[in-house]
Amino acid sequence: MPFIVKIIIIIIVLLSVIWLVNLNSAKNEEANFDLMSKCVQHINASLHIHPELEIIINGEKQAIPANIGITSDCMRPVHTHDQAGIIHIEWKTKRDFPLSDFFRVWGKTFNQNQILDYRTDEGHEIILTVNGQRSEEYENLIMRDRDRISIIYQKK
Repeated sequence: MPFIVKIIIIIIVLLSVIWLVNLNSAKNEEANFDLMSKCVQHINASLHIHPELEIIINGEKQAIPANIGITSDCMRPVHTHDQAGIIHIEWKTKRDFPLSDFFRVWGKTFNQNQILDYRTDEGHEIILTVNGQRSEEYENLIMRDRDRISIIYQKK
């Protein structure tokens, strides 16, 4: 076999190994994704979506604070900029972000039995709607661009 063919084969093998190592590294990073250790910048995000959240407790709309997930040195992949209820989700690759990520960054509780400090009981329920349709996904709801998410705590 000519020398040049051997060199080409070696290069192809090396490039394949490098590609596989990088692919496995990216998969491991996503599998071990720790939202609270990640910071983003607008310029490096290939995923940038904006679901809208409203929380209604006993008929009163609750304010979603500005700058959830933003500190002087870090902007989390899930954050707010103002009190409009728009959740900004930005990340360097496309991936799913469940609604629980927003509440984790906010430091508040949300699941089928609790929203903020309000718990379900024999007289109260939590209803989750997405774009006007009832959902049973609660904290597991995958947020999508322009979703209108409503969490309603009310009397039964």
